[in-house]
Amino acid sequence: MRYCRSPYSYLGYDGVNTNKAYRPPFGGKTGFQHSQKTQRFLPGLSVLWLCMVIALAGPSWQKTTLPAYSLSNARVLVMDMSRSMYATDVTPNRLTQARFKAMDMLPGWKEGSTGLVAYAADGYTISPLTEDSKTLANLIPSLSPEIMPFQGSNAAAGIQEAIHLLKQAGHLKGDIILITDGLNDEELAKSQAELANAEYRVSILAVGTPQARQFVCLKATCSPIRKVTRWSTNWISTTCCR
Repeated sequence: MRYCRSPYSYLGYDGVNTNKAYRPPFGGKTGFQHSQKTQRFLPGLSVLWLCMVIALAGPSWQKTTLPAYSLSNARVLVMDMSRSMYATDVTPNRLTQARFKAMDMLPGWKEGSTGLVAYAADGYTISPLTEDSKTLANLIPSLSPEIMPFQGSNAAAGIQEAIHLLKQAGHLKGDIILITDGLNDEELAKSQAELANAEYRVSILAVGTPQARQFVCLKATCSPIRKVTRWSTNWISTTCCR
């Protein structure tokens, strides 16, 4: 009698001996055992994957621009835009003469940067510090009391705005050139207060005639504004050092 092997024997057991434990074909292990071994590696693989993601992303850097404090040449031109600048004691008026003088000074400022401030009741930045004198030359002719939001005469506010521009640009020292037709006692006192703790040099150009308006003179030699006078040729430049 020919013996025929049961097909179940290829699966690890035959129909005769039912007490034999099931063994996977090809000597393999059960899927359950394989799953347990894989789970032991999952935490390590997760950490490795996270490290790879961070490495590929790279650290995040943001560039922040900070002012580098400088002692290079810098100046701010401060122009009086009060309504008294329309006075015609000089031809054609004080405002036009002030513009002309400002334009005359620009070519001489070849080194460093220059800013522009106008003031009436308050001070306003017309141009931040720039090395392009053409920009200022385009702005100065359009300055007038009409563009000021509020009327008045507050030279201290103009000086304060000039100091702000210089500090904002990182200049610990610099020049402030003030073109005005006059300073009263209150304006002068406030201007002194603004300059009390600042290392800036102030130059004043006065426009007008002595008969039209009294100009304040300061005799205290220790003041940031050393001397302000007017002479008969309509213009005077007084450098005031601290």
